[in-house]
Amino acid sequence: MSKEDDIRLDQKVRAAWMYYIAGQNQSEIASQLGTSRPVVQRLIAAAKEEGIVSINLHHPVANCLDYAQLLQEKYRLIECNVVPAFSEESTLDSVSFGCYQLMARYLQDDKEKIIGLGSGLTLKKALQRIDFDSLNTRCVALISAMNADGQCNYYDDVPLLLTRKIKAKYYQWPAPRYAQSADEYEMWCTNRLFRSVSGVAREADVIFVGIGPLGTQSPIFKDGFINQAQMDELTARGGIGEILGRFIDAPVSYTHLRAHETRHDLVCRLLLEKKKKRTSRAA
Repeated sequence: MSKEDDIRLDQKVRAAWMYYIAGQNQSEIASQLGTSRPVVQRLIAAAKEEGIVSINLHHPVANCLDYAQLLQEKYRLIECNVVPAFSEESTLDSVSFGCYQLMARYLQDDKEKIIGLGSGLTLKKALQRIDFDSLNTRCVALISAMNADGQCNYYDDVPLLLTRKIKAKYYQWPAPRYAQSADEYEMWCTNRLFRSVSGVAREADVIFVGIGPLGTQSPIFKDGFINQAQMDELTARGGIGEILGRFIDAPVSYTHLRAHETRHDLVCRLLLEKKKKRTSRAA
């Protein structure tokens, strides 16, 4: 390294120290180094680019930002928001606030759009924070709030809640969540209103859904959408959670709900479709 390079490096270190440690502004640094403000700006930028300066954030949120970036890069996500949970009681508030921040970015404009919505307490809590209108938005339910007897529950008014908040149009799911027979399933799927709402849902610009656990405390069980026998069958088959009323197992394989007959009655059965493993044969 030449003497000139040594001097240049010394200036970078001094400028960086005065800026980041001493808290001086660029004009003050320029006066002390006997140079101009643009030169100081270039010195500070070069110190950062060359690794002379390393900035660390000592806060749980900083770790969340790092994890979010890693997940976004690994799984090629468009958006990823990781939030801190300082206690078990604050987890729902933290997650719902992160969800609200993401939803607001999609909703706060005047563009025409279709928003698909699932159900659940987290989404509901996130929507309670919304305090703006989005008049050109259409909201469509992606899951029915109705059980086999026509009864609805308070967890699944999420699309209606958003509609009231942003003063949008609303498409309700015109069928119960689960059909009780293959014939009934076919009847609902060929219904004119069902096809109309399904068409709107397929055109959604963005969808927001919750992921619920599978257990005796989960809303899908407590609200009577599945009974104890069905819960036991799902658990025995490896089910651990549900998304839009479709159940998932630990490896997160594809799942479908189909109606089928048993010796006792017609129930909804979980079919776990394992991902096919690709095999290669030597020629």
